[in-house]
Amino acid sequence: MYTITFYSFKGGVGRTLALVNVAAYLALQGKRVMIVDFDLEAPGITTFPALRPKEPMPGVVEFVSDYLERKESPDIRNYVYQVPALGKHPVDLWVMPAGKQNEEYHRKLAAIDWGALYEKNYGYLLFEDLKAQCAEYCRSDYLLVDSRTGYTEVAGICTRQLPDAVVILFFPNLENLEGLKVVVETLRATANSVHDAGIQLYFVASNVSDLDDEHAVLRKRIERFQRELRFSKPHAVIHRYDSFAFLNQRIFVVSRPRTRLSREYRRLARKVIQNNFEDREVAIAKLRKLKEDKILGTLAALDLTVGNLVYPDNKLDRILQYHGSDRKVLWLIADYFTSIGRLQDALDVLTRLLDLNPDNARGLLLRAENLHRLRRGAEAYRDLQALLQKPDLDFWQLKKAVGLLREMDPSAVRHLIDVPRVRKCDAGELVTLFENLNWDDVGQLVFIELAEEALRRDDGSDRDNVAVLKYDLVLSYISVGRYADAIKIFDEKHEAIDTMPINDAFNYGMAVWARSGTAPRKAFERVAALHAELTGSVELANANLAQCMAVTYWILGDRDEGLEALSEAERRLGLRSRSEFSCWRYKQVSMADFLADCAEIRRMICGEDIRPKFFREKPLGWGDLPMSEARP
Repeated sequence: MYTITFYSFKGGVGRTLALVNVAAYLALQGKRVMIVDFDLEAPGITTFPALRPKEPMPGVVEFVSDYLERKESPDIRNYVYQVPALGKHPVDLWVMPAGKQNEEYHRKLAAIDWGALYEKNYGYLLFEDLKAQCAEYCRSDYLLVDSRTGYTEVAGICTRQLPDAVVILFFPNLENLEGLKVVVETLRATANSVHDAGIQLYFVASNVSDLDDEHAVLRKRIERFQRELRFSKPHAVIHRYDSFAFLNQRIFVVSRPRTRLSREYRRLARKVIQNNFEDREVAIAKLRKLKEDKILGTLAALDLTVGNLVYPDNKLDRILQYHGSDRKVLWLIADYFTSIGRLQDALDVLTRLLDLNPDNARGLLLRAENLHRLRRGAEAYRDLQALLQKPDLDFWQLKKAVGLLREMDPSAVRHLIDVPRVRKCDAGELVTLFENLNWDDVGQLVFIELAEEALRRDDGSDRDNVAVLKYDLVLSYISVGRYADAIKIFDEKHEAIDTMPINDAFNYGMAVWARSGTAPRKAFERVAALHAELTGSVELANANLAQCMAVTYWILGDRDEGLEALSEAERRLGLRSRSEFSCWRYKQVSMADFLADCAEIRRMICGEDIRPKFFREKPLGWGDLPMSEARP
């Protein structure tokens, strides 16, 4: 249970109104909320019709009086009542009023010696028991306390003993400033000694005029509050709102939710619960924010109350303490640790997650990735094996798993053809997988087998993806030396060379050259002519195209154009990512390999007897590859 006290040094700032609206908003969000009215001299909670009991109820004053009389903590159930609904909305909301407003109430209040209560009658333990009973009886997520104003023993109970957070509302005048200096310094001096996690202070400028501040009077006054009370900026601003609804004690977030005042109360509610990591939704939001900001050195890692950089381990420990069995929370913590490079910490959390749910595919994949980065290959293989055997594996997780397997051991990729989920891939999925398989001979052979099977299953309903799949299949056929199969696809697709688009004309020409030993000039003339028409197109301005044009110009006998295109390919490579498709190997290659291929093409253009690396005397088959012992 998270306890929030609403305090103001002076009255008239809308403190009780703010508390009631925050409580109502939290209750409407499905939180279990309890309100305690500790403003004993001027109680205000029960003046709201929506919070008024059916008949007068005893409350805080009677609770303390009965304790002093009986010398034992009373049962809180006799001093609280439930509010079943706000408007038409059922809620879990309880109220402990100040007490019955009659002559007996005032006699009992006057008879309470608060100093003696603490010094002689274990008052501290009494109010600790009050909190414990609130948590047990109402199972409250939030306990909101309306505190008395000024310097009083009751205000001290509300602001120093009870709360996890104190909302300090003030009107920005000098009287409030001078009074709050003492209160705030006292809170900061005692907070850490009472609460292990400290008391969070939230400063709220309230009842602020909405007039045009042309001389910046209000801004300068608030800046003075910031400077002298040592906070960076108000956590919220509640503007004055002129409405007759106040005469009827309306709860604005219930009755007038679209007003600016309601929006301000909602923002205040979200702000004051932001460090309650016992609240699952708050914990999840905090973890997502940490991941977004990548913490250290960012504003998300700054404790703006004290202005120091705080590593959030203490926050994560508290989140784990409250939600150590929550699968979503564990996933977010593991993902966050991974994002900042704390791989072993991520593994510890992932192991806890997978102990709770061994079939968690995301957890298995992330743990395999982290184990691989920590050079623990055997363990990573085990997680990949468990992951890939899932028949209903999400495709994007499958894609990442295939990429990780290729990175760990390219030869092990051959066993993907034994994975049921892989064999069920449709044309669109295989097109996406192609980028993870066209790096080497093993991946190309796997892709060919899978693509041919998918094409045999084709029922004609996915023409676009099937067309792309056939194009990728051509590239793989050329790469492994099955030139006749590649040429057959072109022959089925086009009536003649002069009807081919630029990419088909080039690939057709390369396949014929590799098969016959003679480059078909007509195909490459088609490539050059189409390139001339398309020069300047952004889509075609890439390293692979420039490399293809270098080969094309050499075949056509234009040495200078070939060398210029090759230089352009090398230049364009520097503007791209870590890899590129190379027409010299018909594979996706690293930047270093692409540059090495360009170097060989340059030697060919300059007269050396060199031919592309994908030229083969016979087609490549499974028997030509080394066997991997790893079988994911």
